[in-house]
Amino acid sequence: MERPTLQGLFQLRQEEYLRVSPLALFVYDYLVTFGDEVTFVWTKPKSLGTVLYFLARYPAFVDLMLSLVTPRLPVDQCIALDHAMGWMFLIGIAVAEIIMIMRVWSLWGGTRFMTIFLSMLTIATLIAGVTVLGLSRMSLTFVSMRGIAPNMSGCYPLGSNGAMSVDYAILMGFEAITLTLTLVRCIRHSRLRSSHLINPSSLIDLFIRDGVIYFVGLFAISFINVIMLMGNSQLDAIAIQRCLHSVLASRIFIHLRRSTYTTFMPSSMTLSHEMHSDQVELRTLSFAHTACSGTVDTSQYTRCEGGG
Repeated sequence: MERPTLQGLFQLRQEEYLRVSPLALFVYDYLVTFGDEVTFVWTKPKSLGTVLYFLARYPAFVDLMLSLVTPRLPVDQCIALDHAMGWMFLIGIAVAEIIMIMRVWSLWGGTRFMTIFLSMLTIATLIAGVTVLGLSRMSLTFVSMRGIAPNMSGCYPLGSNGAMSVDYAILMGFEAITLTLTLVRCIRHSRLRSSHLINPSSLIDLFIRDGVIYFVGLFAISFINVIMLMGNSQLDAIAIQRCLHSVLASRIFIHLRRSTYTTFMPSSMTLSHEMHSDQVELRTLSFAHTACSGTVDTSQYTRCEGGG
């Protein structure tokens, strides 16, 4: 057996690991957070945030399952499903990024400048990502696995996947900007807090903690993908990236929901009182109809006063 054949089989095994491990992580995280999902998502009033949560959460399971099936299909079906999965992954990651970018927008107080800036950044990133993905999908070719091992079915990609590294570089740049915005807010918040100019706020602390940790993780996986693909490897960590975007975006939503309801809603509050807090919902990004008579203005780092 020639060296290219051995290399192909070795990469195929590595690819299986890169596809199975994120699915296992996704299922584990789902089981761990299912109780909170029932408590803070399923049983609460539905809103735009709930829709985004479900779009970020559940399609990821389908995407990750399909990623296991694709390499075992005949070549023609493999090509069609691989192209479809590329767009499915892009949409799923985009939805997760929207949740995260709205968290940044809320952290900056939802100012007009930040609204315009983040909207333009998101649109530009999506346009660039769609363009590069379309070009990279057109350049990919697949061969039957029987050309490597006669007793194996499925397909295997040929040619460089380096064009995809541009997509990951674009995503990495987007995440670097949002991470920087979060860090700037974190520094300002820490200074004001140390100077006793503001009161401690668990909600703001949650915004900052989740933002920094999660964006660092997503930036790191994008960087790994760029390095792998620039090395002319057929391997990538796209399934891991898809999984992490779903898991982290879902956790951001659940954490904010938990913080909002446990901090701002006494058990005696009624559902009718919850329905009058749309502005709080917008500012906190928890998209929960919280029971606050005031509003949360994150630009000034104030908290609503629970009231009846």
